[in-house]
Amino acid sequence: MEENGRLSKLANDNLESLCNSLIQTSESLISQIGDFSILTLTELQLLTVGPQLRGSKNNEYGQVATQKTFSLIKEFVKSYILSSTPTSIDIKNDSGRIVEIKFSSDPDIEITEKLSTGTRGLISIEIKGGKDISNIHNRIGEAEKSHQKARNRGYFEFMTIISVEIDYTFLKAESPTTSHFFHLDKISDKTTQEYERFKDILSSVLGVNI
Repeated sequence: MEENGRLSKLANDNLESLCNSLIQTSESLISQIGDFSILTLTELQLLTVGPQLRGSKNNEYGQVATQKTFSLIKEFVKSYILSSTPTSIDIKNDSGRIVEIKFSSDPDIEITEKLSTGTRGLISIEIKGGKDISNIHNRIGEAEKSHQKARNRGYFEFMTIISVEIDYTFLKAESPTTSHFFHLDKISDKTTQEYERFKDILSSVLGVNI
Protein backbone atom coordinates (compact mmCIF):
# COMPACT_ATOMS: atom_id res chain seq x y z
CA MET A 1 0.00 0.00 0.00
CA GLU A 2 2.66 2.50 0.98
CA GLU A 3 6.40 2.98 0.71
CA ASN A 4 8.41 5.35 2.91
CA GLY A 5 5.17 6.75 4.30
CA ARG A 6 3.77 7.68 0.87
CA LEU A 7 0.86 6.15 -1.03
CA SER A 8 1.23 5.49 -4.73
CA LYS A 9 -1.38 7.07 -7.00
CA LEU A 10 -2.97 3.64 -7.64
CA ALA A 11 -3.15 2.87 -3.91
CA ASN A 12 -4.57 6.32 -3.17
CA ASP A 13 -7.26 5.94 -5.84
CA ASN A 14 -8.34 2.58 -4.38
CA LEU A 15 -8.01 3.46 -0.70
CA GLU A 16 -11.65 4.42 -0.14
CA SER A 17 -13.02 1.26 -1.76
CA LEU A 18 -10.61 -0.85 0.30
CA CYS A 19 -11.76 0.81 3.53
CA ASN A 20 -15.42 0.31 2.60
CA SER A 21 -14.75 -3.38 1.90
CA LEU A 22 -12.96 -3.88 5.23
CA ILE A 23 -15.74 -2.09 7.10
CA GLN A 24 -18.42 -4.26 5.48
CA THR A 25 -16.47 -7.44 6.33
CA SER A 26 -16.01 -6.30 9.95
CA GLU A 27 -19.68 -5.36 10.21
CA SER A 28 -20.70 -8.82 9.00
CA LEU A 29 -18.36 -10.49 11.50
CA ILE A 30 -19.53 -8.39 14.46
CA SER A 31 -23.22 -8.88 13.64
CA GLN A 32 -22.73 -12.66 13.78
CA ILE A 33 -20.93 -12.54 17.13
CA GLY A 34 -23.82 -10.91 18.95
CA ASP A 35 -22.62 -9.65 22.35
CA PHE A 36 -19.54 -7.69 21.29
CA SER A 37 -17.15 -6.15 23.81
CA ILE A 38 -13.53 -5.06 24.27
CA LEU A 39 -12.78 -8.58 25.56
CA THR A 40 -14.17 -10.06 22.35
CA LEU A 41 -12.01 -7.71 20.30
CA THR A 42 -8.92 -8.78 22.28
CA GLU A 43 -9.70 -12.44 21.64
CA LEU A 44 -10.10 -11.77 17.91
CA GLN A 45 -6.67 -10.14 17.87
CA LEU A 46 -5.18 -13.19 19.59
CA LEU A 47 -6.69 -15.43 16.93
CA THR A 48 -4.59 -13.68 14.28
CA VAL A 49 -1.30 -13.66 16.19
CA GLY A 50 -1.77 -16.99 17.98
CA PRO A 51 -0.49 -19.22 15.15
CA GLN A 52 2.56 -16.97 14.77
CA LEU A 53 3.36 -17.18 18.46
CA ARG A 54 2.82 -20.95 18.50
CA GLY A 55 5.05 -21.43 15.48
CA SER A 56 7.79 -19.34 17.06
CA LYS A 57 7.53 -21.32 20.30
CA ASN A 58 7.70 -24.64 18.45
CA ASN A 59 10.86 -23.48 16.67
CA GLU A 60 12.37 -22.61 20.02
CA TYR A 61 11.45 -26.04 21.42
CA GLY A 62 12.96 -27.67 18.34
CA GLN A 63 16.26 -25.84 18.68
CA VAL A 64 16.56 -26.77 22.35
CA ALA A 65 15.67 -30.40 21.65
CA THR A 66 18.21 -30.64 18.81
CA GLN A 67 20.95 -29.16 20.96
CA LYS A 68 20.09 -31.55 23.79
CA THR A 69 20.25 -34.57 21.44
CA PHE A 70 23.53 -33.40 19.93
CA SER A 71 25.05 -32.94 23.39
CA LEU A 72 23.89 -36.42 24.42
CA ILE A 73 25.55 -38.02 21.38
CA LYS A 74 28.70 -36.01 22.03
CA GLU A 75 28.81 -37.36 25.57
CA PHE A 76 28.47 -40.91 24.25
CA VAL A 77 31.42 -40.60 21.85
CA LYS A 78 33.65 -38.27 23.89
CA SER A 79 36.53 -40.77 24.09
CA TYR A 80 36.57 -41.07 20.26
CA ILE A 81 36.52 -37.36 19.38
CA LEU A 82 39.21 -36.09 17.02
CA SER A 83 37.84 -32.57 16.67
CA SER A 84 34.65 -30.68 17.37
CA THR A 85 32.92 -27.36 16.77
CA PRO A 86 29.59 -26.09 18.15
CA THR A 87 27.86 -27.71 15.16
CA SER A 88 29.91 -30.82 14.30
CA ILE A 89 32.01 -33.63 15.74
CA ASP A 90 34.57 -35.82 14.02
CA ILE A 91 35.37 -39.17 15.63
CA LYS A 92 37.62 -42.11 14.76
CA ASN A 93 35.79 -45.37 15.40
CA ASP A 94 37.23 -48.73 16.46
CA SER A 95 37.90 -49.63 12.82
CA GLY A 96 39.90 -46.46 12.28
CA ARG A 97 37.20 -44.88 10.14
CA ILE A 98 36.27 -41.20 10.44
CA VAL A 99 32.64 -40.46 11.26
CA GLU A 100 31.10 -36.98 11.31
CA ILE A 101 28.11 -35.98 13.46
CA LYS A 102 26.68 -32.57 12.63
CA PHE A 103 23.73 -30.25 12.77
CA SER A 104 21.87 -30.03 9.49
CA SER A 105 18.66 -28.43 8.28
CA ASP A 106 17.32 -31.56 6.64
CA PRO A 107 17.62 -33.79 8.67
CA ASP A 108 18.23 -32.01 11.99
CA ILE A 109 21.27 -34.15 12.78
CA GLU A 110 23.08 -36.32 10.26
CA ILE A 111 25.82 -38.85 10.83
CA THR A 112 28.08 -39.75 7.92
CA GLU A 113 31.21 -41.83 7.38
CA LYS A 114 34.05 -40.10 5.55
CA LEU A 115 35.47 -42.16 2.70
CA SER A 116 38.38 -41.47 0.38
CA THR A 117 35.83 -41.06 -2.43
CA GLY A 118 33.31 -38.94 -0.51
CA THR A 119 30.85 -39.64 2.31
CA ARG A 120 28.40 -42.40 3.16
CA GLY A 121 25.17 -41.62 5.00
CA LEU A 122 24.72 -43.58 8.21
CA ILE A 123 22.00 -42.07 10.39
CA SER A 124 19.34 -39.43 9.70
CA ILE A 125 17.89 -37.94 12.90
CA GLU A 126 14.74 -35.81 12.89
CA ILE A 127 13.88 -34.06 16.16
CA LYS A 128 10.42 -32.72 16.90
CA GLY A 129 10.67 -30.89 20.21
CA GLY A 130 7.19 -29.33 20.29
CA LYS A 131 5.09 -30.40 23.26
CA ASP A 132 1.68 -29.84 21.66
CA ILE A 133 0.36 -33.34 21.03
CA SER A 134 -2.44 -32.04 18.78
CA ASN A 135 0.18 -31.14 16.16
CA ILE A 136 2.31 -34.30 16.45
CA HIS A 137 0.94 -35.87 13.26
CA ASN A 138 1.96 -32.86 11.15
CA ARG A 139 5.43 -32.96 12.67
CA ILE A 140 5.78 -36.68 11.98
CA GLY A 141 4.77 -36.03 8.37
CA GLU A 142 7.58 -33.47 8.14
CA ALA A 143 10.03 -36.01 9.60
CA GLU A 144 8.93 -38.62 7.05
CA LYS A 145 9.64 -36.27 4.14
CA SER A 146 13.11 -35.52 5.50
CA HIS A 147 13.89 -39.21 6.05
CA GLN A 148 12.75 -40.08 2.54
CA LYS A 149 15.20 -37.53 1.13
CA ALA A 150 17.95 -38.98 3.32
CA ARG A 151 17.11 -42.52 2.18
CA ASN A 152 17.43 -41.39 -1.44
CA ARG A 153 20.91 -40.14 -0.54
CA GLY A 154 21.89 -43.57 0.79
CA TYR A 155 21.22 -43.36 4.53
CA PHE A 156 20.06 -46.60 6.11
CA GLU A 157 19.08 -45.74 9.72
CA PHE A 158 16.35 -43.19 10.48
CA MET A 159 15.53 -41.90 13.95
CA THR A 160 12.66 -39.62 14.90
CA ILE A 161 12.83 -38.07 18.37
CA ILE A 162 9.71 -36.50 19.90
CA SER A 163 8.75 -34.77 23.15
CA VAL A 164 5.15 -35.94 23.61
CA GLU A 165 3.77 -39.16 25.06
CA ILE A 166 2.16 -41.27 22.33
CA ASP A 167 2.15 -44.90 21.24
CA TYR A 168 4.88 -45.25 18.61
CA THR A 169 2.79 -47.76 16.63
CA PHE A 170 0.42 -44.92 15.68
CA LEU A 171 3.36 -42.89 14.39
CA LYS A 172 4.84 -45.75 12.38
CA ALA A 173 1.93 -45.62 9.96
CA GLU A 174 2.65 -41.93 9.33
CA SER A 175 6.42 -42.31 9.03
CA PRO A 176 7.19 -45.81 7.72
CA THR A 177 10.73 -44.71 6.87
CA THR A 178 11.54 -44.09 10.54
CA SER A 179 13.55 -47.05 11.87
CA HIS A 180 13.32 -46.01 15.52
CA PHE A 181 11.15 -43.62 17.51
CA PHE A 182 12.47 -42.16 20.76
CA HIS A 183 11.23 -39.78 23.43
CA LEU A 184 13.74 -37.03 24.23
CA ASP A 185 13.22 -37.20 27.99
CA LYS A 186 13.64 -40.98 28.01
CA ILE A 187 16.88 -41.08 26.02
CA SER A 188 18.19 -38.43 28.41
CA ASP A 189 17.46 -40.65 31.43
CA LYS A 190 20.09 -43.35 32.03
CA THR A 191 17.58 -45.51 33.92
CA THR A 192 15.27 -46.08 30.93
CA GLN A 193 15.24 -48.81 28.29
CA GLU A 194 15.04 -46.17 25.57
CA TYR A 195 18.33 -44.68 26.74
CA GLU A 196 19.97 -48.10 26.44
CA ARG A 197 18.40 -48.79 23.04
CA PHE A 198 19.43 -45.39 21.69
CA LYS A 199 22.98 -45.91 22.92
CA ASP A 200 23.17 -49.47 21.53
CA ILE A 201 22.02 -48.44 18.07
CA LEU A 202 24.50 -45.57 17.93
CA SER A 203 27.27 -47.85 19.16
CA SER A 204 26.50 -50.43 16.48
CA VAL A 205 26.17 -48.06 13.53
CA LEU A 206 29.07 -45.79 14.49
CA GLY A 207 31.39 -48.74 15.20
CA VAL A 208 32.28 -47.59 18.72
CA ASN A 209 32.01 -49.07 22.18
CA ILE A 210 29.94 -46.71 24.34
